[in-house]
This record gives sequence, C-alpha cells and structure tokens, in this order.
Amino acid sequence: MRSRMCPPLPPTYFGNATARASVSAVVGDVISYPISNVAKMLYEATNLGDEYIRSVIDYLETTDMSLPRRDVTPSDLRVTSWLGMSMYNVDFGMGQPILCAPAFMRSSGYVYLIDNPGKDSGMFVAVSLEQESMAGFRELLFDELANCCIA
Repeated sequence: MRSRMCPPLPPTYFGNATARASVSAVVGDVISYPISNVAKMLYEATNLGDEYIRSVIDYLETTDMSLPRRDVTPSDLRVTSWLGMSMYNVDFGMGQPILCAPAFMRSSGYVYLIDNPGKDSGMFVAVSLEQESMAGFRELLFDELANCCIA
C-alpha cells in the first residue's frame, strides 16, 4: 500500500502496510480457461488504489479485530504476493539474505509469490498443499506454462 496511497507513505515509515484483496472463481472455470484469464482476474483484484486502501483503513478502525480467523477449506487457494517487497536490501551484519520466505505455513491451500533472490526477473513460489493435491497441481501448472509461457 505504501506507493498506492495519495500521498504515499514516507520512505521512513516502518511497519506493515498491506490490505487483503480477494477474487473468487469456480474451479471448472479456472481449469477450463487459459491461466492468463486467472492471472487477469488476480491482477484486476489486486490493482488497488488510494480510495480502496482508505476504505480498508476506515473499516479496520470500526471492526472488532478479536474475531477468529476463518480457516482455509480444502477447496480454497490463498495466494499472497510479496513481489516488490525490499526484503533483500537488508543486512543485519551477516550480508544480504539468501532467501526470504514464510517460516511456517499453518495449513494447506496457501501460495506465496516471492522475488527470486539475486535475479532481476522470475519468482520463487512457496506452495502449501496436501500431498494428494500436489501431483494434480504440478500437472496443471506445468501444462499451462508449456502452453503459454515457455518458448
């Protein structure tokens, strides 16, 4: 949210500045259309501006944050993007980090997109799925990559 606010948060701001955005789709639609359709849905859902961010802040100021979090169901897939976060620019005396990734994924159904350390392009993808779901996920992913992205 830092650069999407007007005015943007100052570079000296320290702390979290994130907002959750969601998009839903029927599984049949996701697997029957090209992955580019899903990517477009995700882009549109996360291309947030100042108005949305300020509405989230207003909502959070009036909401009881002690409510329990809803667990992810077996049909859910939550994708979190850490792309563009400057995690690799820190040095706590041991040099730059080799990899910044979630230390723990509390349940199945989570995906994290993370900048690929030491590279100008590409990403590291951390996926938490039940073992019986991995083969199908891998097959769908690599089939789509072969069809649309790999030259």
